[in-house]
Amino acid sequence: MLGMIRFALLGFLSLLTSVATAAAPNVVVSIAPLHSIVSSLSKDVFQPSLLLNRRESAHHFHLKPSQLSLVEQADLLVMVHPEFEHGLSQVFANVEADKKITLAHEAHEEHEEHEEHEEHEEHEEHEEHEQDYHLWLSIKQIEDFAQRLAQKLISLDTDNQSAYEKNLAQLQQKLRTLDVQTQQQLSAYQDVPLMSYSGAFDYFIHANQLRELPHVLTHHEQRLSVKNLLKARDNIRQHQIRCLIFSSDIKPKHIRTLVEDLQIKQQRIDLLGFDLETGEEHYFGLMRNISQKIQQCLQ
Repeated sequence: MLGMIRFALLGFLSLLTSVATAAAPNVVVSIAPLHSIVSSLSKDVFQPSLLLNRRESAHHFHLKPSQLSLVEQADLLVMVHPEFEHGLSQVFANVEADKKITLAHEAHEEHEEHEEHEEHEEHEEHEEHEQDYHLWLSIKQIEDFAQRLAQKLISLDTDNQSAYEKNLAQLQQKLRTLDVQTQQQLSAYQDVPLMSYSGAFDYFIHANQLRELPHVLTHHEQRLSVKNLLKARDNIRQHQIRCLIFSSDIKPKHIRTLVEDLQIKQQRIDLLGFDLETGEEHYFGLMRNISQKIQQCLQ
């Protein structure tokens, strides 16, 4: 009889364990840097799924049927913004409001629109500005996002609240340390002029108080015109710019045309970290790689 009771008790405990495991939310994430943050917060609770796991454009990638099914079954979809991941915009629109969270949110967008309006007034040429959604390049933006995301996970999974809170505290400490290390690494180069091909690096540049001259292009996917080209070359000569940084999706022929006969270092930078292992440490490896490449370019 005692053996039967023990067997029944073990079976009941096993059932409770399986229910607790099943209760953990199913979270799907668009890009690797955000997947890294989710992975840090969900440590010892669940493993999030990553959609963009191949080297392709974050702006235009499309979901396979299996990935679409994954999103449809998700308890939470984590993205930068539907204007950034264009290929997911329709999917995002069909997801219920309480089942999605974005890195860029309304408060940020209103702040950016105000800043862009001021920039328009300061520039002689009133060109159309594109919203910059590369917020993960600012560690402080990621700190704020991690806080919002942790609260979202807790609302979905109150049973694991203590785990999420513990993971958040550890993640915030790691992010603060990374921020200090990055600023220290680049502090000696704050007066060295650099140029970026587009505004994709603005959050990183501003966070580390680097001296950036006008971009080659106003926004990331703008075509390189003769006017843009000549103006950028004039700026490089006039300001003796040493360093040009550009994202890995920019065509090499455009860079060759831009820097022809000019004495300037060029640095191609992968903003999504396709060559890095996904998971908790991905974001930290990505930011250290970016810091190192920009430091090498400015030296």
